[in-house]
Order: sequence, then C-alpha cells, then structure tokens
Amino acid sequence: MPQRIERAEVTHKQGLPISRTLDWVTLKTAPEIRVPADALISWDPKSQQFITVREKHPQGLRALTKTGVTFERDLFRKVQWHDGSLLSMGDIMIGLILAFDRSMEGSTIFDTATVPAFKAFEETFRGFRIVQQDPLVVEYYTDSWLMDAECIAGGAAAAFWPNYGFGPGAWHNLAIGIKAEAANQVAFTSTKANRQRVEWLNYVAGPTLAILDRNLEAAKAENFIPYAPTLGKYITAQEARTRYTFLTHWRQGRGHFWIGQGPFVIQRVSPVEKIVELRRFGRFPDPSTKWVGFDEPRLATAAVSGPSTIKVGSEAGFDVRITFRGRPYPAQDIQEVKYLLIDAKGELVANGQAQKAGENWRVVLSPQVTGRLAPGSNRLEVVVVSKVVSIPTFAAATFTTLPR
Repeated sequence: MPQRIERAEVTHKQGLPISRTLDWVTLKTAPEIRVPADALISWDPKSQQFITVREKHPQGLRALTKTGVTFERDLFRKVQWHDGSLLSMGDIMIGLILAFDRSMEGSTIFDTATVPAFKAFEETFRGFRIVQQDPLVVEYYTDSWLMDAECIAGGAAAAFWPNYGFGPGAWHNLAIGIKAEAANQVAFTSTKANRQRVEWLNYVAGPTLAILDRNLEAAKAENFIPYAPTLGKYITAQEARTRYTFLTHWRQGRGHFWIGQGPFVIQRVSPVEKIVELRRFGRFPDPSTKWVGFDEPRLATAAVSGPSTIKVGSEAGFDVRITFRGRPYPAQDIQEVKYLLIDAKGELVANGQAQKAGENWRVVLSPQVTGRLAPGSNRLEVVVVSKVVSIPTFAAATFTTLPR
C-alpha cells in the first residue's frame, strides 16, 4: 500500500517474473534498461559530492529495474517533524549521503560496522536521480528485484525517505550527532563506540545528551550545514537557523533530542523507571482511520449455489456469494475467482474464471463443458483470491449429471 506516494512506475527487463496487483503502480517491460549518465551512483567523502554514472562508468551502465516514484504533491507542506520543522529536501538528501559516507574510509564518520551491508547494497545498486523537487519525483535503478511490483516501488521510495532502521532522522537532528562523532566524542553504532572507547550515541537519555547540547550550541553559532558542498544546494541559511532554534526549544521543553514524524511524540523519558510517555501529535497529517481496514484479516467467506442436477450437454450456471462479516466482499479487493470442475472419477474436466454478476459472482458451464461429463456425481470447486490477504478461500458445490 502506498504511504506518501501518489503513484509509481516500475520497468523491468523482459523475462523477469514480476507482476502487479494494485493500481497505484504501473508495470512495464523493456529489452534493456540504460541508466542515465547523470544518475548518481556513488559518493566522494573528500569533496562531499555525489559521483555520476558518467564519471564512474563512462562505458555506460544497465539495470534490471527502473522505478519512477511521484510523491504526494503537498508532501513538503503537510509532513512535519515533531519540533515544528517541515520536511524538506535536506532531510531526503542527507539520508542518501549517509547511505554512502559512513561506509567510506575518507569520511570523518567512517564506521567499519556499516561496511558489510553497504557492500551488499553496492553489488546491485545502479543509481538514482531527482527528476524534480516539488512535487518530488525520483528515479531509482537497481539489479535487485522482487516478484511484486508494489514491493519494488516501495523499496525505491524508502531509499529516499529519512528513516534509518531504528527510526526517522531530520537533517538538523542528525547534524549535531554527525558533528559529535566527527570529533570522536560519540559514535552512532555500539561497535564503533566500543572500538573508539566513546559513548554510544543516545538521543533520549544518558551522558550523550550533554554532548549533543554542546554540539547544538556550536552548530547554532556557525549555522552549521552538514555536507555543505552538496546539502548547501538544498538547505538555506534561514532554514538552518530556524531548525536549530526549533530543536533548542524542543530540548528545553522535553528534555531529550528524539524527534520524528509519526502520530505520537516522546513527551517524557524516565530512564531509571524505564518509562517513556507518548502523546498524540496533533499535526500528524493522516486520519486515525487510515489503516483501520487492516485491524483484522479480511478473510473472505464463500458459498456456491446452483442446480442439484443437470443434463449432460446443457448449460448450467452457479452463483458464488463472497462476503466478509456478512457483507459483500468489495470487488476491487478481489484478484480472481477461479473454478475447477471435477467429475465422478476425480479428474479435472475444466477450469476458468467466474464473472462478476451484481453482488455475486457467476460460473457458467457451457454445453461443451458439461458434454464431457459422464452421468454421476460431480464437484464444482471455487477458489477466491483476495488482494488484501494472502490466504485464499475455498468453496464447493456438488451436482448430479443425468444422461442426455
């Protein structure tokens, strides 16, 4: 299901077994997919600039999949960090930078703990492009693929979203941690913290809060923009001043540095008692009912009705009623209703698709199909495949065939 995404288009190399289920994704195939020369594929930690495909692969580069993602048009006006800052391109670009920078030896925050995952990522990554900024449209190229186009599109979109596995990160919130790690005062990972004999960075409690306080003051004093050679194109001096002011007020009011975008904020932290108090974030843009359809699995119930006897060689119709909690199952949420016709010997005689007919579905056995049945007892089995749950529903009806 899409979140903060308006639509996506997945193109894959011909021959891959990829399919689409939902309409927010368009699926296409191509004999080959060439990665644009201006796509960004790597990072120079010294110059703090991205490296293009043209620079790294002057001979050209191909990919197995290309995904274009169009984010919601009001993305930068409705998504808000808990401290009051609006989501910006800086939040998105710093995430793309950190995907490379932390794993490169020339970086001021190089961390060997991140290298294995980065090497695995590098093997299949083929580049990305920011097509336009507002509304945000991006392209992502990779040799990694899944059988569901929706999962490919979601994975591509996630690459641009400022989430770091353990939670989200705003650029100004990350900046003070980056500043502290570069000075060898803290480390983002426990592995590096143990190796360097420094504190493992904690935005919620503990001794690193005081370290972050000092780095916040330093960042405010110089109006610090991390990775300025690149992020300076996306973050203005005014945005930096505003963000550090908001973060200062947040720290003073809540006593910690953890800010996110979700429906709950961390209001209060009591580390000794091991209690975290959450409160509703009133500026969260989604209604509380957005995902209510998933509060329980929408497993379909099916019943098949039709004639108990038919003549061999005559047409026969059967109704399939599909419901959830006694109400008709939405047709748009049904992928297919398939039938199997099994004769008295237990052999499959025919199969096909049921057709929508009002509130029900209908299976019509043509005279040619029933003509292949011998007199006796037969079984019509129906399989309902939903788009919203992975468990199919089965139903069956028996009938007797009479001689012509």
